[in-house]
Amino acid sequence: RIGGGSMMTEFGGTYFSPDASNPESRATEEMEWILDECDSRLESWSFWDIAHFFAYPDPQPGCSQGDDCASFKIMSRPYAQAIAGEPISMRFDSTS
Repeated sequence: RIGGGSMMTEFGGTYFSPDASNPESRATEEMEWILDECDSRLESWSFWDIAHFFAYPDPQPGCSQGDDCASFKIMSRPYAQAIAGEPISMRFDSTS
């Protein structure tokens, strides 16, 4: 081990994006699993999406043309910006 931090990057390059309005979809379940695994390992992550290559005809309020707002709801998770002591776990319950 080199003692440095790690970060998972660019894991969102799939054609089908997760959709908060369809929690049973394969893409949504996959995204939830990935983010839950990152939480369980206290892993930082950065999402990259190919959605900007596709035009969404009717952007939702607050979203720009090409934004995939349904995915934003799946990826919006709280995180601890500062912790007193040594972190041992992190978990987010997306169903609550």
